[in-house]
Amino acid sequence: MASTSSLTFADLLRFHRTAAGLTQEELAARARLSVDAISTLERGTRRTPRKDTVALLADALDLSPEGREVFVAAARRPSISAQAATPSEDTQPAARTSATETSATHQLRGVLTASWPATPATFAVVVVLSLALLTIAGVLLSLVVSTFPWVVALVAGAVMLPLLVAAILVRPLRQEMLSQWCAARKPFVAVASVALTLLAVLTTQFVTAPAPLAQSQRAVYDFSYTYHRPTHVGGSITVGFPEQLETLATDWVGDGGQPFSNLFLWQTCVVQLPDQTLGLKGWKADQCTEVPTVDNSGESSDAKTTTFHIDPRAVWSDGAPLTADDFLFGQRLSADPNLNYFGYFRSMSLIKVDAHTVRIQWDKPTPDYLTTLSHLYPAPLHVYATGKFADVYNPATGSYNSALAQQLVKTPAFNTTIPVDNGPFTVQSFVPDHQVVLVRNPRFFSHYFHSPALDKITLFTVAQDFLPEFAANLHPLPQLETDLIDRYLQGTLDLVVPLEPINLRQLGEIPKSQVQIASASDTVEIGFNQRTVAPNAHANGDVSIFTDRSVRQAFVEAFDRCTAVRALLGGVKCNDPNIFTDESDATAAVAAFDPSFRLPAYNPTDAAHLMEAAGYHLVDGVRRNRDGVTPLTLKLVVSPGATSSVALAQRMQQDYRRNLKVGVIVEVSQFAFWKSQSPFQTGAFDLFLDRSDNTVNPILRLTHDDVGPFDNATIEAGGNPFGIIDAQATLRDQLAAQTISDEQRAVILLNLHRYFSQQYYFDPMYISAIIALKKPTLCNFKLWPDPWASLWNIADWYVAPSCP
Repeated sequence: MASTSSLTFADLLRFHRTAAGLTQEELAARARLSVDAISTLERGTRRTPRKDTVALLADALDLSPEGREVFVAAARRPSISAQAATPSEDTQPAARTSATETSATHQLRGVLTASWPATPATFAVVVVLSLALLTIAGVLLSLVVSTFPWVVALVAGAVMLPLLVAAILVRPLRQEMLSQWCAARKPFVAVASVALTLLAVLTTQFVTAPAPLAQSQRAVYDFSYTYHRPTHVGGSITVGFPEQLETLATDWVGDGGQPFSNLFLWQTCVVQLPDQTLGLKGWKADQCTEVPTVDNSGESSDAKTTTFHIDPRAVWSDGAPLTADDFLFGQRLSADPNLNYFGYFRSMSLIKVDAHTVRIQWDKPTPDYLTTLSHLYPAPLHVYATGKFADVYNPATGSYNSALAQQLVKTPAFNTTIPVDNGPFTVQSFVPDHQVVLVRNPRFFSHYFHSPALDKITLFTVAQDFLPEFAANLHPLPQLETDLIDRYLQGTLDLVVPLEPINLRQLGEIPKSQVQIASASDTVEIGFNQRTVAPNAHANGDVSIFTDRSVRQAFVEAFDRCTAVRALLGGVKCNDPNIFTDESDATAAVAAFDPSFRLPAYNPTDAAHLMEAAGYHLVDGVRRNRDGVTPLTLKLVVSPGATSSVALAQRMQQDYRRNLKVGVIVEVSQFAFWKSQSPFQTGAFDLFLDRSDNTVNPILRLTHDDVGPFDNATIEAGGNPFGIIDAQATLRDQLAAQTISDEQRAVILLNLHRYFSQQYYFDPMYISAIIALKKPTLCNFKLWPDPWASLWNIADWYVAPSCP
């Protein structure tokens, strides 16, 4: 075997195969390799076989330990030119050895003893190839580590690009580079190792550094919605909230979800820009790789199947990957009727295609699939489905335990501590109804947003100071908002949002440049309960008085709405019965309303006549039920979302007593309208004063949210809380739900809204304004009509001496 020690691997392979009496086909079968692979190795075309390939061949040839050692060593040696070293296949190995050993040894010694390229051309090859490697590695790494400055790699690539192009176009240069490559392999490996080491160091710095330069994670990021790129990194702010901070859970499950937590802690598949007039262009991929559409096969043409792909780079704050199982678990929690009032999560079935792909099967065509998808929050299965809750959900079998889930969502880990999340910030500390301290999530990923610029955000509220007033059904918000305004004046708060028009009178000491006002697309409106469980129905044969359209009209005409709103907000013109057309900050018009339609004017005389005609007569100065004996007394409930309008409810109470001789009891609900304990769900109300969402595209208000359909099937199930039975409304509702075009759907729903007003199903009071107090050092905060949309771009916020 001594004579084989200097043979090339190709020679040794052919020698041992021939000595074993095997053909190439037989050796390939023994080694579980292809015949082409054996042929390529024996010809010397492939000169550096992989270790596992060498091991398979050594086993197939049944080499002795000494022969195996020489065989493996030959595979590791740089080989000589195939033309100079490869004899014909039928030549005996022993004869070839003596003919080639001197030449092979001479060339091999030259290569092994070279410690650095001997010529400038060789040096150039090493540099060019090193830069190429650095460029490719940098670009690929930027796809995985979003904070890596891929521009550095591109600049390096620009240096080597002309040389590579020249090598491709000029044949002599290409041949020279190939020949120099053969001589430069060892030094190239050394230089490449140094380049990769530097690359690793740079990567470590950029991964651990706090969002350097606040680089966008994706080049597609649109800063027109946030003004500009952050110019400063670091710092902290304190935000005042005139709201309760009950839980850190998502808006749909837990012990009373709050929208703020969705924006700071939880990300979904897609996100919608605040400007809803953009239609499909306003949707951006967040934790997914793309927005599902018909064009990219993410949405079926019949609107019954949606497929979305989770970006493999999306992880939880503890580093665990975000997977399809997390979305399936989140959907099961959201669809559980014992946990969530909203029914549209129950109209979908989720199927796991693979670890990062989910398919949604809809019960019926759902053109507005993106809205639901943007509210479908993943839940960290690896954190919650452990210990006593290990059996809450098993994605392998699809089994889900609602009883365990109901226990889970009441635990501190689900509501107050939140061990992991996938938003730009994580929870440092939380005191319910007082404050939550959030710090930067170093693992935050979004396909659209960049890493947050701020180190810390503190959300502060004084709601806990007024909880006794809540329990007593008194209105705490004016005092709460006043307290926050005082703290802003004292300099302890950097931002207060959202305030309401009623607070405008308290802002005289604050510079106008720090007071931002946007006309909100919300209305405060009164709804009439037609359900048989309405309190008034008990004295009227289990039939609500509000099933009669003329009665609903009477209650609209008996309330001096304009005077009441003017007293509440100030500056409202009363010469126009349609308050939505008034040009003031508090009542500016929005596109969700038909400006040609006018609500009936205040007419207490006609209202009284309508009540008489409907059979509710006045006896001894008191309005009676149809039995002519029992006084007509109604229960007016104010939702938590409209508590700043309690003064309106009190004026209604006065007007209805004065003009209709009807007694009204005002009650402020302690529960969000979607909670099972809320009068809105139980039906324990006659009139309901609420702040309703009327966006520019009002689909959420009339089809996707909590109002329709308008038939018997869902009256007691929460889908139709006012108990409206109207075939025409249902027909228009269904038509809008099946219309894919946003523009056409908006037209249908505008007409439906007008029809609702004509039927007096809702009596709009006024369009609210949203107000924010912002210090001049807080940059990139943008006030949008939706108060929660004003927080959507928190990753862009930063603190600077002055804002551009």
